[in-house]
Amino acid sequence: MENRPSDPRAAVTDGAMKYAEVWGDTVDLKDLAKAVVIGGVIALACYLIAGRVLMAYAPSAQIARTYAMLFGLLGCIGAGALCARLFAPKRDLSEGTHDDAWRDEALAALAEGGRFGRTEDLPAVVQAEMKELGLYDTFVRYEAVLRQDEAKNS
Repeated sequence: MENRPSDPRAAVTDGAMKYAEVWGDTVDLKDLAKAVVIGGVIALACYLIAGRVLMAYAPSAQIARTYAMLFGLLGCIGAGALCARLFAPKRDLSEGTHDDAWRDEALAALAEGGRFGRTEDLPAVVQAEMKELGLYDTFVRYEAVLRQDEAKNS
């Protein structure tokens, strides 16, 4: 199993991108090309076969083509399911410790627009949710730093 970077922009091999971001997910360009070809072949095959079969049973050619198009769409869905099984995701998920520095930077950016309320003033339900998400302590720490800065400046 090869080590794949989480950031698709960081995955440059010989000057060419190996990964791309599609709908918020990281994909291998080779796998993407294969999936597009597989999807096109299956969808077109379903459309053409259904068109020929339905011409014999449908009351008009227009209805046969309409139903054939529906079978082509079903082929797209089937091809998507097949490609999802054939090509594994290319993202790295990691659980563990994380750096709170980015949260502190985000709080500083929020504070540039003016002061926001105190955590003690929040309803208990909101405080509980913040604690559950691991945000409460970050806000409390940031408020303490702000109070210290205000005390130094006054």
